[in-house]
Amino acid sequence: MKDYVKDIIPEHQQTERFKELIRLNFDVLSNEMYSLEKNIYTIHDPLEIDIKYLNHLSKTCGIDIDGLVIKNSLKRNLVNELINVIKAKGTYSALYSI
Repeated sequence: MKDYVKDIIPEHQQTERFKELIRLNFDVLSNEMYSLEKNIYTIHDPLEIDIKYLNHLSKTCGIDIDGLVIKNSLKRNLVNELINVIKAKGTYSALYSI
């Protein structure tokens, strides 16, 4: 996309500030959103996920761990075991019956 935008503007009007704006918009901001989505939607291992996304992963399993005052390693183990229970039982309704 960055190259298409640069091709639209005539070269004699592409100032250094314009080039910096294009770089910030496409390389920094777009890449930041892409990395955020990649971390949330493609990383499902609670033992390796970034700690700031662990609560999102636990919420998909039906538990909010944001308010727990325990070590991060224990939070990771809790979410990991929660996922294992869901996999073993197969459905959320089986989890709620437990």
